Amino acid sequence: MNFDINILINGKTYNLTLIKHITIQQIVKLLYGNNQGIVLEHNKKIITAAMWDKIYIESNDRIEILTIVGGG
Repeated sequence: MNFDINILINGKTYNLTLIKHITIQQIVKLLYGNNQGIVLEHNKKIITAAMWDKIYIESNDRIEILTIVGGG
C-alpha cells in the first residue's frame, strides 16, 4: 500500500509517494551516490553518517545536506 509524505530538503519541498519507509542513508545515496564529504542536519540536529541508516524519514521532516569540497 502506498503512502504520501512531504519532506523539506535544502529548503525545497518534496511530495513523495512511497511503497515503504526510507532512511536518511537512502536519501543521501539517491541524491549524492555516497556519503563522502557530507554533513547532514535532520530536524535541526546534526546526524553522524553512522546513524543515517537507522533514521527513517517521516512526513514534514526537514533535512539540510552540506557537501564539503576541498580546494586551494
